[in-house]
Amino acid sequence: MTDASPDQAPGPIRFTFRGTEVFRPGAEMFPAYTVSDARIEDGVMIAVLRGVDPHPDGGIPPTRLTAGQSVADARAGTFTLLHVSPQVGGLAPGTRPFATTIEFQPDPGFALAPGWDVD
Repeated sequence: MTDASPDQAPGPIRFTFRGTEVFRPGAEMFPAYTVSDARIEDGVMIAVLRGVDPHPDGGIPPTRLTAGQSVADARAGTFTLLHVSPQVGGLAPGTRPFATTIEFQPDPGFALAPGWDVD
């Protein structure tokens, strides 16, 4: 983990959603992020990102992104859809057939959970 001063954001974090994983980058339980409806349609990588945060200024409503597009959470930082790829073999019933990679750029002052390796 890198401690960010109020004027310096830590480097980006890459996270790959597999199955029903939840991304919780903060030091607290919320905000929490999920991906749904990940797919490749006519060669375009698409996923819907959602962020839940009980704080009125935080969270992201379900937002459809294509590869390279970004969306910001006012309290946490910016998310960019990097890649959607099919998962192969060993999928548990009810899991998503695609792995979805996002890049999260924390805002300055956002308290990251211990253990995140950031540049």
